[in-house]
Amino acid sequence: MNVMKDDTNIQSNSINYWGNYEEEKRPKVRYDPLQSFIENNKIFGFRIHLIPLRGNRPRENVIRVKKDQLNYTDKETSILMQIYLGNDFAIPIAGDDKCIGKPTDNPRKLNFENYKGICILNKYSPLSINHTEAGGISLVAFSHKYTENLDDVSPIYDILISIQTALRSLIIDKSNRKDLVVPVVFFNVGPSSGASLKQLHGQAYAVNSANGLLTYAFMKSFAQNNDCLTCRLSRENRLIDHIEQELDQTDRIIWEDQYVRLLSPYAPIRPFSLRILPKNHRNWLGESTKEEIHSISYALYLAHNLIISVSPSGWPLLTDRTIVFRQSSSIDYDYHYFVDILPCLPLGGSELIDSLSITSIDPDRLAASMKRNLDEIINFNKNFYE
Repeated sequence: MNVMKDDTNIQSNSINYWGNYEEEKRPKVRYDPLQSFIENNKIFGFRIHLIPLRGNRPRENVIRVKKDQLNYTDKETSILMQIYLGNDFAIPIAGDDKCIGKPTDNPRKLNFENYKGICILNKYSPLSINHTEAGGISLVAFSHKYTENLDDVSPIYDILISIQTALRSLIIDKSNRKDLVVPVVFFNVGPSSGASLKQLHGQAYAVNSANGLLTYAFMKSFAQNNDCLTCRLSRENRLIDHIEQELDQTDRIIWEDQYVRLLSPYAPIRPFSLRILPKNHRNWLGESTKEEIHSISYALYLAHNLIISVSPSGWPLLTDRTIVFRQSSSIDYDYHYFVDILPCLPLGGSELIDSLSITSIDPDRLAASMKRNLDEIINFNKNFYE
């Protein structure tokens, strides 16, 4: 029988590998303070294992695309631009800050050139208008200004204003439905996020209930705070959260103005993910002022370009995004919404099994790298912000 000999050189090189970590380099468990809670003396919710040494592992299955190889489609071929020009049918709900239709209207061709942002009924809706099972209204919003990414501020603003107007009409004004109380807002940007249309667009649902596990987690988290944790995170630099994590955000704050704070979250849901915290206590997007939406739009633009600026050479270029507005499960609840900017990376087995993410990207170091690139990105689109 062959016996493997004890190779001291191999053993000495194994420190920090094979699960054998030095104390200061061991994996650390972090819980997202806005999506975690205590029950029966245990912490539940979304957690990550922060393991910076995993950044050294070999990568074989990577298709690297350079930024200058990204080509935009001619806007004249865009389905959404054809609707905007009145060449295709749509059921309009909102144009900018005006209600211009109802979900029960008949499809028609309209010229929308008097509006910058358009919100229409989703033709291939995952929701049903006339039935309670999977019931609700599904919307698509886009800008008159063609882009395929979050690389320009004004289209983002156009989209959010039209979504806000449409959701207000459906949820507050109860346009044709009395049971819609839950707003859902998100962007899928790029094919790896699931977007089937190339032109930048936002999506929104107005539904009657939200009972998913993530909704439950951040609502439970909010309920366990005597004061609003999102408010504190958007204004304070150091605090202890409701699950007794010591949070020092000083080095993770990337940019802020009087309305929002953009930071690298303590327990990032995805590597390179960023978070926008509105400073004013708002239950959902429908309560935000135009000035606040302006700042959110600008922060989304910054976040998108900052993620690209620090994309490592061994990774695919991180241009696709999922933007998630984490809002209340009912506008009647006093929840403080926030926004997650998530690069599109494949889901790992641990996430699908137990809401556990693994990242090698230290949030503090990530923020430091991004802040070095901040001035250049701000100056590129300075006119819009001013």
